[in-house]
Amino acid sequence: MNIASALLKQVIATQDFETWSYLRKEYLPTEYQLLHKLIDKHCENFHSLPTFDNLKLGIRDRQTQEKVFAIESVDIGVDAPTLLEYLKNEYTQKEILNSLENYIDNSVLFADADESVEQLHQIVLDIEDRVDLTEPTENMQRISLFEPEEEIGKYLGLGLNTDYDHEIKFSPRDLVLVGGRRGAGKSLTCANIANNVYNSGRSAIYFTIEMDSRSVFQRICSIATGVPFSRLRTKNLSMTEWEKVAAWWAGRYQQGHERLKEYRQHRNFEKFHDELSNNCVLLPTQQIDVVYDASLTLASIRANLDKKVKKLNVGVIIEL
Repeated sequence: MNIASALLKQVIATQDFETWSYLRKEYLPTEYQLLHKLIDKHCENFHSLPTFDNLKLGIRDRQTQEKVFAIESVDIGVDAPTLLEYLKNEYTQKEILNSLENYIDNSVLFADADESVEQLHQIVLDIEDRVDLTEPTENMQRISLFEPEEEIGKYLGLGLNTDYDHEIKFSPRDLVLVGGRRGAGKSLTCANIANNVYNSGRSAIYFTIEMDSRSVFQRICSIATGVPFSRLRTKNLSMTEWEKVAAWWAGRYQQGHERLKEYRQHRNFEKFHDELSNNCVLLPTQQIDVVYDASLTLASIRANLDKKVKKLNVGVIIEL
Protein backbone atom coordinates (compact mmCIF):
# COMPACT_ATOMS: atom_id res chain seq x y z
CA MET A 1 0.00 0.00 0.00
CA ASN A 2 1.12 3.59 -0.63
CA ILE A 3 -0.40 6.97 0.19
CA ALA A 4 -1.73 7.54 -3.34
CA SER A 5 -3.62 4.21 -3.36
CA ALA A 6 -5.01 4.81 0.13
CA LEU A 7 -6.18 8.32 -0.76
CA LEU A 8 -7.94 7.26 -3.97
CA LYS A 9 -9.59 4.36 -2.11
CA GLN A 10 -11.00 6.69 0.55
CA VAL A 11 -12.10 9.36 -1.94
CA ILE A 12 -13.99 6.88 -4.14
CA ALA A 13 -15.34 4.70 -1.32
CA THR A 14 -16.71 7.67 0.65
CA GLN A 15 -17.51 9.80 -2.43
CA ASP A 16 -15.50 12.63 -0.86
CA PHE A 17 -15.85 15.22 -3.60
CA GLU A 18 -14.40 18.01 -1.44
CA THR A 19 -11.07 16.23 -0.94
CA TRP A 20 -11.00 15.27 -4.61
CA SER A 21 -11.38 18.94 -5.58
CA TYR A 22 -8.19 19.77 -3.62
CA LEU A 23 -6.14 16.91 -5.10
CA ARG A 24 -3.81 18.10 -7.84
CA LYS A 25 -2.76 15.55 -10.44
CA GLU A 26 0.88 16.49 -9.84
CA TYR A 27 0.70 15.19 -6.25
CA LEU A 28 0.23 11.64 -7.55
CA PRO A 29 3.01 9.37 -8.82
CA THR A 30 3.19 9.15 -12.62
CA GLU A 31 1.54 5.73 -12.77
CA TYR A 32 -1.63 7.13 -11.12
CA GLN A 33 -2.05 10.18 -13.32
CA LEU A 34 -3.97 8.40 -16.11
CA LEU A 35 -6.43 7.17 -13.48
CA HIS A 36 -6.74 10.72 -12.14
CA LYS A 37 -7.57 11.91 -15.65
CA LEU A 38 -10.29 9.26 -16.03
CA ILE A 39 -11.85 10.10 -12.66
CA ASP A 40 -11.74 13.80 -13.49
CA LYS A 41 -13.46 13.17 -16.83
CA HIS A 42 -16.21 11.20 -15.09
CA CYS A 43 -16.74 14.09 -12.65
CA GLU A 44 -16.97 16.52 -15.56
CA ASN A 45 -19.51 14.39 -17.42
CA PHE A 46 -21.70 13.22 -14.52
CA HIS A 47 -20.98 15.80 -11.79
CA SER A 48 -20.17 13.06 -9.30
CA LEU A 49 -17.29 10.77 -8.45
CA PRO A 50 -17.28 7.33 -10.08
CA THR A 51 -17.71 4.15 -8.08
CA PHE A 52 -15.22 1.34 -8.42
CA ASP A 53 -17.75 -0.48 -10.62
CA ASN A 54 -17.96 2.58 -12.89
CA LEU A 55 -14.19 2.56 -13.26
CA LYS A 56 -13.97 -1.17 -13.93
CA LEU A 57 -16.59 -0.97 -16.64
CA GLY A 58 -15.27 2.21 -18.23
CA ILE A 59 -11.56 1.42 -18.38
CA ARG A 60 -10.23 -0.63 -21.30
CA ASP A 61 -6.54 -0.50 -20.49
CA ARG A 62 -5.58 -3.72 -18.72
CA GLN A 63 -2.85 -2.16 -16.57
CA THR A 64 -5.15 0.62 -15.36
CA GLN A 65 -7.89 -1.91 -14.60
CA GLU A 66 -5.46 -3.84 -12.40
CA LYS A 67 -4.58 -0.58 -10.66
CA VAL A 68 -8.27 -0.02 -9.85
CA PHE A 69 -8.65 -3.56 -8.42
CA ALA A 70 -5.54 -3.04 -6.31
CA ILE A 71 -6.81 0.29 -4.96
CA GLU A 72 -10.22 -1.19 -4.12
CA SER A 73 -8.59 -3.92 -2.07
CA VAL A 74 -6.66 -1.47 0.11
CA ASP A 75 -7.70 -1.56 3.77
CA ILE A 76 -7.09 1.81 5.41
CA GLY A 77 -8.42 3.53 8.54
CA VAL A 78 -7.19 7.05 7.81
CA ASP A 79 -9.59 9.67 6.42
CA ALA A 80 -9.11 11.21 2.98
CA PRO A 81 -8.19 14.80 4.08
CA THR A 82 -5.37 13.47 6.27
CA LEU A 83 -4.08 11.25 3.46
CA LEU A 84 -4.17 14.22 1.08
CA GLU A 85 -2.06 16.23 3.51
CA TYR A 86 0.49 13.38 3.72
CA LEU A 87 0.59 13.08 -0.08
CA LYS A 88 1.00 16.84 -0.53
CA ASN A 89 3.84 16.90 2.02
CA GLU A 90 5.57 14.01 0.29
CA TYR A 91 5.26 15.70 -3.11
CA THR A 92 6.53 19.03 -1.73
CA GLN A 93 9.58 17.45 -0.15
CA LYS A 94 10.48 15.68 -3.39
CA GLU A 95 10.07 18.89 -5.37
CA ILE A 96 12.29 20.79 -2.95
CA LEU A 97 15.02 18.15 -3.09
CA ASN A 98 14.87 17.93 -6.89
CA SER A 99 14.98 21.72 -7.24
CA LEU A 100 17.92 22.05 -4.87
CA GLU A 101 19.76 19.26 -6.65
CA ASN A 102 19.20 20.99 -9.98
CA TYR A 103 20.30 24.32 -8.48
CA ILE A 104 23.52 22.79 -7.15
CA ASP A 105 24.27 21.05 -10.45
CA ASN A 106 23.74 24.21 -12.51
CA SER A 107 24.81 26.99 -10.18
CA VAL A 108 27.87 29.05 -10.95
CA LEU A 109 30.62 28.43 -8.44
CA PHE A 110 31.36 32.11 -7.92
CA ALA A 111 27.79 33.48 -8.15
CA ASP A 112 27.36 36.51 -5.89
CA ALA A 113 25.18 36.41 -2.78
CA ASP A 114 22.25 38.32 -4.28
CA GLU A 115 22.02 35.96 -7.26
CA SER A 116 22.16 32.90 -5.02
CA VAL A 117 19.46 34.19 -2.67
CA GLU A 118 17.24 35.20 -5.59
CA GLN A 119 17.55 31.74 -7.15
CA LEU A 120 16.56 30.11 -3.88
CA HIS A 121 13.55 32.40 -3.55
CA GLN A 122 12.61 31.53 -7.12
CA ILE A 123 12.61 27.86 -6.12
CA VAL A 124 10.23 28.72 -3.26
CA LEU A 125 7.92 30.64 -5.59
CA ASP A 126 7.87 27.83 -8.14
CA ILE A 127 6.98 25.25 -5.51
CA GLU A 128 4.31 27.49 -3.99
CA ASP A 129 2.71 27.68 -7.44
CA ARG A 130 2.55 23.89 -7.57
CA VAL A 131 1.30 23.27 -4.02
CA ASP A 132 -1.81 24.50 -2.19
CA LEU A 133 -0.46 25.88 1.08
CA THR A 134 -3.67 27.45 2.41
CA GLU A 135 -7.26 26.30 2.69
CA PRO A 136 -9.12 27.34 -0.48
CA THR A 137 -12.26 28.38 1.39
CA GLU A 138 -13.24 29.54 4.85
CA ASN A 139 -15.44 27.35 7.03
CA MET A 140 -19.01 28.60 6.55
CA GLN A 141 -20.11 27.12 9.87
CA ARG A 142 -17.60 29.02 11.99
CA ILE A 143 -17.10 32.20 9.94
CA SER A 144 -17.71 35.43 11.86
CA LEU A 145 -19.67 38.31 10.37
CA PHE A 146 -17.27 40.88 11.84
CA GLU A 147 -13.51 41.12 11.89
CA PRO A 148 -11.64 41.48 15.20
CA GLU A 149 -11.03 45.07 16.34
CA GLU A 150 -7.30 44.53 15.84
CA GLU A 151 -7.86 43.78 12.14
CA ILE A 152 -10.26 46.68 11.68
CA GLY A 153 -7.58 48.95 13.15
CA LYS A 154 -5.27 47.99 10.29
CA TYR A 155 -7.64 49.32 7.62
CA LEU A 156 -6.22 52.26 5.67
CA GLY A 157 -7.47 54.95 3.36
CA LEU A 158 -5.49 55.66 0.23
CA GLY A 159 -5.11 59.36 0.97
CA LEU A 160 -6.43 60.42 -2.44
CA ASN A 161 -9.23 62.72 -1.24
CA THR A 162 -11.21 63.23 1.96
CA ASP A 163 -14.60 62.03 0.69
CA TYR A 164 -13.21 58.84 -0.86
CA ASP A 165 -11.14 58.01 2.23
CA HIS A 166 -14.15 58.58 4.49
CA GLU A 167 -16.25 56.06 2.58
CA ILE A 168 -13.70 53.46 1.52
CA LYS A 169 -10.83 51.91 3.46
CA PHE A 170 -8.76 48.86 2.57
CA SER A 171 -7.59 45.90 4.62
CA PRO A 172 -4.02 44.53 4.47
CA ARG A 173 -5.35 41.65 2.34
CA ASP A 174 -6.78 43.85 -0.40
CA LEU A 175 -5.19 44.17 -3.82
CA VAL A 176 -5.68 47.55 -5.51
CA LEU A 177 -4.88 47.87 -9.21
CA VAL A 178 -4.22 51.35 -10.58
CA GLY A 179 -4.28 51.64 -14.37
CA GLY A 180 -3.79 54.45 -16.82
CA ARG A 181 -1.92 55.60 -19.89
CA ARG A 182 1.63 56.85 -19.73
CA GLY A 183 1.67 60.20 -17.93
CA ALA A 184 -1.83 59.73 -16.49
CA GLY A 185 -0.59 60.02 -12.90
CA LYS A 186 0.00 56.45 -11.72
CA SER A 187 3.33 57.36 -10.08
CA LEU A 188 1.80 60.39 -8.37
CA THR A 189 -1.10 58.29 -7.09
CA CYS A 190 1.28 55.67 -5.68
CA ALA A 191 3.39 58.39 -4.04
CA ASN A 192 0.25 59.79 -2.41
CA ILE A 193 -0.64 56.36 -1.06
CA ALA A 194 2.85 55.80 0.33
CA ASN A 195 2.82 59.23 1.99
CA ASN A 196 -0.60 58.61 3.54
CA VAL A 197 0.47 55.29 5.02
CA TYR A 198 3.68 56.84 6.35
CA ASN A 199 1.70 59.66 7.99
CA SER A 200 -0.53 57.06 9.65
CA GLY A 201 2.51 55.75 11.55
CA ARG A 202 3.19 52.67 9.46
CA SER A 203 5.64 51.74 6.71
CA ALA A 204 5.26 51.65 2.94
CA ILE A 205 7.42 49.39 0.78
CA TYR A 206 7.64 50.81 -2.74
CA PHE A 207 9.03 48.61 -5.55
CA THR A 208 9.78 50.46 -8.77
CA ILE A 209 11.26 49.69 -12.17
CA GLU A 210 10.61 53.18 -13.55
CA MET A 211 12.05 55.84 -11.22
CA ASP A 212 15.10 55.54 -9.02
CA SER A 213 14.80 55.80 -5.23
CA ARG A 214 15.72 59.48 -5.10
CA SER A 215 13.00 60.44 -7.59
CA VAL A 216 10.39 58.55 -5.57
CA PHE A 217 11.51 60.27 -2.35
CA GLN A 218 11.38 63.66 -4.05
CA ARG A 219 7.78 63.09 -5.16
CA ILE A 220 6.70 61.92 -1.72
CA CYS A 221 8.53 64.80 -0.03
CA SER A 222 6.81 67.24 -2.38
CA ILE A 223 3.40 65.81 -1.46
CA ALA A 224 4.17 65.79 2.28
CA THR A 225 5.54 69.33 2.45
CA GLY A 226 3.55 71.08 -0.27
CA VAL A 227 6.78 72.19 -1.94
CA PRO A 228 6.44 72.07 -5.77
CA PHE A 229 8.22 69.06 -7.23
CA SER A 230 9.95 71.10 -9.95
CA ARG A 231 11.45 73.42 -7.33
CA LEU A 232 12.40 70.56 -5.02
CA ARG A 233 14.36 68.56 -7.60
CA THR A 234 16.40 71.65 -8.62
CA LYS A 235 16.93 72.78 -4.99
CA ASN A 236 15.39 76.15 -5.86
CA LEU A 237 13.71 76.61 -2.47
CA SER A 238 12.82 79.53 -0.29
CA MET A 239 13.87 79.66 3.38
CA THR A 240 10.41 78.48 4.42
CA GLU A 241 10.48 75.60 1.94
CA TRP A 242 13.93 74.47 3.11
CA GLU A 243 12.52 74.41 6.65
CA LYS A 244 9.59 72.21 5.61
CA VAL A 245 11.83 69.80 3.71
CA ALA A 246 14.35 69.57 6.55
CA ALA A 247 11.59 68.89 9.10
CA TRP A 248 10.12 66.12 6.93
CA TRP A 249 13.54 64.54 6.35
CA ALA A 250 14.44 64.69 10.05
CA GLY A 251 11.14 63.00 10.90
CA ARG A 252 12.39 59.80 9.27
CA TYR A 253 15.08 59.33 11.94
CA GLN A 254 15.25 58.67 15.64
CA GLN A 255 16.62 61.78 17.38
CA GLY A 256 16.07 63.60 14.09
CA HIS A 257 14.57 66.59 15.91
CA GLU A 258 17.93 67.20 17.63
CA ARG A 259 19.70 67.41 14.27
CA LEU A 260 16.92 69.69 13.04
CA LYS A 261 17.73 72.15 15.80
CA GLU A 262 21.36 72.14 14.67
CA TYR A 263 20.28 72.67 11.06
CA ARG A 264 18.38 75.79 12.06
CA GLN A 265 21.65 77.21 13.30
CA HIS A 266 23.83 76.54 10.25
CA ARG A 267 21.22 76.13 7.42
CA ASN A 268 23.49 73.73 5.50
CA PHE A 269 21.28 70.89 4.24
CA GLU A 270 24.18 68.72 3.08
CA LYS A 271 25.77 68.88 6.52
CA PHE A 272 22.38 68.22 8.11
CA HIS A 273 21.89 65.17 5.84
CA ASP A 274 25.34 63.76 6.68
CA GLU A 275 24.70 64.17 10.41
CA LEU A 276 21.43 62.25 10.13
CA SER A 277 22.69 59.43 7.93
CA ASN A 278 25.92 58.90 9.88
CA ASN A 279 24.78 59.44 13.47
CA CYS A 280 21.05 58.58 13.57
CA VAL A 281 19.01 55.52 12.65
CA LEU A 282 15.74 55.32 10.77
CA LEU A 283 12.49 54.89 12.66
CA PRO A 284 12.07 51.15 13.23
CA THR A 285 8.42 50.75 12.15
CA GLN A 286 7.59 53.91 10.20
CA GLN A 287 9.51 54.11 6.97
CA ILE A 288 9.19 54.67 3.25
CA ASP A 289 11.34 51.86 1.91
CA VAL A 290 12.00 52.24 -1.81
CA VAL A 291 13.41 49.30 -3.78
CA TYR A 292 14.52 50.34 -7.27
CA ASP A 293 15.47 47.54 -9.64
CA ALA A 294 15.13 47.86 -13.42
CA SER A 295 15.11 44.04 -13.70
CA LEU A 296 12.76 43.39 -10.78
CA THR A 297 11.60 39.78 -10.41
CA LEU A 298 9.04 38.05 -8.20
CA ALA A 299 11.88 36.30 -6.42
CA SER A 300 13.60 39.58 -5.51
CA ILE A 301 10.27 41.03 -4.35
CA ARG A 302 9.72 37.97 -2.19
CA ALA A 303 13.25 38.18 -0.76
CA ASN A 304 12.73 41.82 0.24
CA LEU A 305 9.30 41.19 1.73
CA ASP A 306 10.54 38.25 3.78
CA LYS A 307 13.16 40.51 5.35
CA LYS A 308 11.06 43.61 5.88
CA VAL A 309 7.31 43.11 6.25
CA LYS A 310 7.10 42.02 9.89
CA LYS A 311 10.01 44.16 11.05
CA LEU A 312 8.72 47.41 9.52
CA ASN A 313 5.01 47.18 10.43
CA VAL A 314 4.12 47.50 6.76
CA GLY A 315 0.78 49.08 5.86
CA VAL A 316 1.05 48.95 2.08
CA ILE A 317 3.20 47.32 -0.60
CA ILE A 318 3.40 49.20 -3.90
CA GLU A 319 4.81 47.87 -7.17
CA LEU A 320 5.10 50.30 -10.06
